[in-house]
Amino acid sequence: MLRKPPKPKQEPNLSPNLLDQSAKKSHIVTPSIKTAVVVVQTLALAVTILNLVLNNYLDAKIKKAEEICESIDKGAATKSKTLDTIAKTEKLREILADQPKPADKIEILISKLPNEISVKKISSEGKSAEVSVEAPSAISFASMVTNYFKDKSVKSIVLKSANLKLDPKVFEVTMEVNFK
Repeated sequence: MLRKPPKPKQEPNLSPNLLDQSAKKSHIVTPSIKTAVVVVQTLALAVTILNLVLNNYLDAKIKKAEEICESIDKGAATKSKTLDTIAKTEKLREILADQPKPADKIEILISKLPNEISVKKISSEGKSAEVSVEAPSAISFASMVTNYFKDKSVKSIVLKSANLKLDPKVFEVTMEVNFK
């Protein structure tokens, strides 16, 4: 018997992208798979957009919270400065309350004078007062200075001038009394 020569194998029919047409048909792509892919892609896109929106929203909230914290810090600094100013003001009030007023200074100067001394002039400015007196003796003048120093508000006494008049015998003294 004669056998028929075997048919030569035909080269498969190749498409332009060199894929076997029979292999192309073997891939099963159903509409439900296409729908599932589209849904997954849509969900991924929605999650990405939601992520961007939430990031922007949270960044704005964080920025606002930082601004509030900065304003709180500035408020605390202002409060601290205000409290320091109040403390300094109170300290100044205490110091001023301890200092004699100009009328009080003159009252102190007059009240401490011995009877034999007469006042020619008294003026007060700031923390000092200038006194011009006439005394019949140097002892009266020394007694006046001692009386001034007994008062705790007197800080120092500066002798500006001293004259001795012989007719009648009178000591003329001008001094500056400094108060604390």
